[in-house]
Amino acid sequence: MEAVKPPLMEGLDDLLAVKPPSMEGLSGPDERSIPGNTIAVQANMPFSGLTTFGGAFLSKFECSQMPHPVLENITFVDTPGVLSGEKQRTQRSYDFTGVISWFAAKCDLILLLFDPHKLDISDEFKRVISSLRGNDDKIRVVLNKADQVDTQQINEFVKRARAAKIHAYIISQLKKEMPAVIGKAKTQQRLIDNLQGVFAKVQREFHLPAGDFPNIEHFREILSTYSIDKFEKLKPKMIQAVDDMLGYDIPELLNNFRNPYD
Repeated sequence: MEAVKPPLMEGLDDLLAVKPPSMEGLSGPDERSIPGNTIAVQANMPFSGLTTFGGAFLSKFECSQMPHPVLENITFVDTPGVLSGEKQRTQRSYDFTGVISWFAAKCDLILLLFDPHKLDISDEFKRVISSLRGNDDKIRVVLNKADQVDTQQINEFVKRARAAKIHAYIISQLKKEMPAVIGKAKTQQRLIDNLQGVFAKVQREFHLPAGDFPNIEHFREILSTYSIDKFEKLKPKMIQAVDDMLGYDIPELLNNFRNPYD
């Protein structure tokens, strides 16, 4: 019997469903759905590890099969949409980020879907992104409903992208100035106290406009709750990707909009 192919994980939608490839004795000519409690104990399916998340999860998990040649070589995993506000605390009855991490470790590709005009992310989404750590090379960010975006929303997106780029430079500079072993706490406090100097150094080195930098007092307040030593190093490829997007992709996208003054 043909083995189930590794899943492709698709993030942040409305439903959790797994569509395995057609398998002899299981697919047939008709579509069928298999409840999570059943699919998790089938020896020929790769989902037995999900039993560790208990019945609360398995009762919401479902496997759908259908006879289609595409599904002979790929498995899709469609996760629930992440929650925000009070729903994050009251409407999850299982370890959501644990399940995401379980699938992420076994998949070949992870698609994170964002509405481009809804750029803020919830605490649960932050935890989901953290749970994907170690799978960075698999992740692709998709701007969902991008064809519905107007010029004002693109402008907001560009502002956020520029801010994220500067944030990465600041974090990298702070990380570089931390000692390897001794005096970490004292150095962190010095950097926080001299945050204006750090901003100025980043601005000079990368020729960045001062108006793009965050509010220094708010940044200092947030920074004091983190350990600078644990920050990631700057990844030049990611900075280049942002530059390419701002320099080429966004202008190309804007060309698709009709000039309101024509």
